[in-house]
Parts: sequence; structure tokens; C-alpha cells
Amino acid sequence: MGKLRYVGFLFTLIGVLLLLSGAEESFPLYNLHYISTILGIILIAVTSLIVNNEESLLCRVGLHKYEHIAWDEK
Repeated sequence: MGKLRYVGFLFTLIGVLLLLSGAEESFPLYNLHYISTILGIILIAVTSLIVNNEESLLCRVGLHKYEHIAWDEK
């Protein structure tokens, strides 16, 4: 699962770099940069849902919503 997550990061990085570089002006990409970015994000989300064991779905994906209640007294 760890390797699949790195593949997701790689797809996302390649898609963003192709989008920022303007490579579609030089040769036709046929929306490859969008597909790569979306596929990478989906791979990251799916592996996070499978691997992490937290109860909240948002915590498993990495979108934590913590509410500060009070400071601990020493």
C-alpha cells in the first residue's frame, strides 16, 4: 500500500508539472495532465482510507477538524 501511495503522489506531481509548464501548447496531451492529477488524488485518498484506522472519515483522508477546548494544566 505504501508504494501505491507514492505512485499517487507521483501522478499528482506529474500532472501539476505538465499543467504549469504549458506543455499542451508544444504537443497535444489530450487532457493527460488533468487525468494524471485526478488519478493521483484518487489513489492517495483510497490508500489513506484503507491504511488509516481512525474513526472519522475526514481524519483517515487527512482533513482533521480539531476543536481546542482547554489547555492541560501541569
